[in-house]
Amino acid sequence: MRWTLVGPEGISFDFEGRAVGRSSYSIDDLPEGCPYTDLGVVRFEDGGPARTLSFVFHGPDEDHGVVVYEQSADGDFHLLARTRPGVQAYDWPVFAHDRTTLAVWGDGLDQYARNGAWFEPTASVRGGWFKAFPVVSDQGRVAARLIRPNPYAEAVVVDGVVGEEWERVRDPVFSIDGAHVAYMARRDGEWHLVVDGLPHGPTQDLRIAAWSHDPSLPILFVLRGEGPGATDVLGVMDANLVDVSAFDALDPRRDLPQGPFAPRR
Repeated sequence: MRWTLVGPEGISFDFEGRAVGRSSYSIDDLPEGCPYTDLGVVRFEDGGPARTLSFVFHGPDEDHGVVVYEQSADGDFHLLARTRPGVQAYDWPVFAHDRTTLAVWGDGLDQYARNGAWFEPTASVRGGWFKAFPVVSDQGRVAARLIRPNPYAEAVVVDGVVGEEWERVRDPVFSIDGAHVAYMARRDGEWHLVVDGLPHGPTQDLRIAAWSHDPSLPILFVLRGEGPGATDVLGVMDANLVDVSAFDALDPRRDLPQGPFAPRR
């Protein structure tokens, strides 16, 4: 895929990317006029208000960080915003739907809010490493899986606040309005469902599926059972199991993803 980018001071240059994932591209050769001396995998996103290209870069004079280009009406990608000089980032950034919030791995997990042409830091977590990409809600809230050694423990970080430590955590997911977050957590070999910091369980064979699409009913759908036949749909509200059939506004066929999530151990 080929894009025309209009960078700092209006300098224009062309990128030609080789697909290495569903939305990621590798740049084998930096084009003439490119203001960056090295860059990571380019992430192309066509959701949100406009298409964007984002990547971790290195530039002259030890400048490095994250930069985002947005497609304009002329089809070219113009510089939208970047981090301040000197930001250390290791992997591609994850954005809110409207591109106002940025989360990225660096020396830890760093969270930024866009202010004009700059992404300004709003939260940072150190003292461990992060596995799996952060999850960013449409409202700009950020959740991520934190791993800490010696002794080994895992936790979910939400907006820079480290939650309770567990043997393992997985699947953080925000409700559609961003007001609630749920994830799975294991202790003494048993899994618990954690909703807004309150553990429910042990859950044995329950797995997170999706939040309701109706923000007035913050119900988390969970599946009971293993494999593709796990179709027993339950609900969780305030960390208590509820019968979803009691809520006429909920339609599991609409609110659940296409097919239950594959079981994960």
